[in-house]
Amino acid sequence: MSGAYRCLSLTQATHVDRRAFTLVELLVVVTLMSILTGMFTIALSGARQDARIKRAQSEVRTISVILQQKINDVSLAPVRLVGNTTNAASSIEQNRVTMLARRDLMRMTMPQCRADLIFPPARIQYTAFTIGMGNFASSAKIEQPNEWAQMRREAGFAFHTGAQVENGLAPGLAVFTSPIVDSIGQYVAAANTALRNRLGNVRGYNLDLLTAPWPETTAPPVGETWTRDFESAECLYLILATTEVFGQRALDQISQRSIANVDGDAVPEIVDPWGVPYEFIREPVGRNFRATKTSTLPPGTHPSGADPNDYLRTDFRFLNNDIATPITMVDDPFRITPIVASAGGDGEFGFRRTFDRDGDPAADRMGVSPRHSTSAIQLSGVTGLTLPGAYQYPDPFAQLRINNTSPFASGADNLVIPVADLSLATLFGWHGDGTLPAVGLGAAFITNAGRLDEAYSDNIASDNAE
Repeated sequence: MSGAYRCLSLTQATHVDRRAFTLVELLVVVTLMSILTGMFTIALSGARQDARIKRAQSEVRTISVILQQKINDVSLAPVRLVGNTTNAASSIEQNRVTMLARRDLMRMTMPQCRADLIFPPARIQYTAFTIGMGNFASSAKIEQPNEWAQMRREAGFAFHTGAQVENGLAPGLAVFTSPIVDSIGQYVAAANTALRNRLGNVRGYNLDLLTAPWPETTAPPVGETWTRDFESAECLYLILATTEVFGQRALDQISQRSIANVDGDAVPEIVDPWGVPYEFIREPVGRNFRATKTSTLPPGTHPSGADPNDYLRTDFRFLNNDIATPITMVDDPFRITPIVASAGGDGEFGFRRTFDRDGDPAADRMGVSPRHSTSAIQLSGVTGLTLPGAYQYPDPFAQLRINNTSPFASGADNLVIPVADLSLATLFGWHGDGTLPAVGLGAAFITNAGRLDEAYSDNIASDNAE
């Protein structure tokens, strides 16, 4: 036994024990691990990007369903007017009042900019008659919708309702309760600083749409002002925060990750999965539809259909069809469907937004006037109406500013359109050929082949549009 033991010991003594890798082997292993790590990182990054895309598409669809409900409410609910329209001269005049009232109601319940929440209800003029007295000019305006006051409260406005605004002002400034008062005209009047301060007082700081393109956050109180950079995403937040769906706030159907305050002002934004605020455009007049990409537009039609709020064709644009040689039928009012769009992974929208701080001022591409709202559009050359002040014409189609000066000029950028040019404004807003400046809030919504480059969007009513 001892000899065998000695033999085993000799065998063990001559065995070489390898417990370490050579340098070459280590280099091979490190290289393989680096390759696998890179492949895994790329796969994970692609999966995250795909997840964000799907989340963005899901969110815009959810928001679109909510907004569709609001559109239906505005379109189907009775229009409550301040003023008497029972003596309107004809059913056409009555329908025109209702059409313009619904346009202004849409503006106040679905704002897309600060001006929409600052301007009071627009005065709508019409021709009325009384038996034995003949025709005379009259006017009406919508009653302030509850949603408008709720959104102003949510945004931090000091005076939420029309009664609060009018309280303390001169009796002649009954901009909500008197159909005779030109509400927008009173706001832009140089002497009515008190009215502007009451309508635009946000958390102690007055937003005056006449004096500045946007208030900087360095103005007192710091961080409390409402900047313009992401105002459409902020308005989208206010809409969702004041809308109920099955007894719940619509905002509660949005992930908390989608609520942020990127610019640090008074109002949060709804942001996409990449942290970029969504763009909400209520009236994307300059947008191409899929039908225009594959075929020539048939005469007399629009791919999006007729304007559902003007079933009697009372918009003044139809007047050009009554002359001997009409301009064209495609400049008639048409159905416009709001959209919500994400900038996508590259952070670029690929289309002109409602406000663009970094645009080119020389090319008139730096956003729009701080006071531009569909309610502030005026018509000139309207016959048969003798009321003092401007003829306010709430109009989502007007995408042409007649006075092509600085986009932030306090007076020159007020959109005043002769009735004869309404059709022209619509035509160039639709086709966007660049020969005339398109400066409406949804203007220049045209991209390569009519598509949203690197963006994920959903139409509230698709009309076969992407």
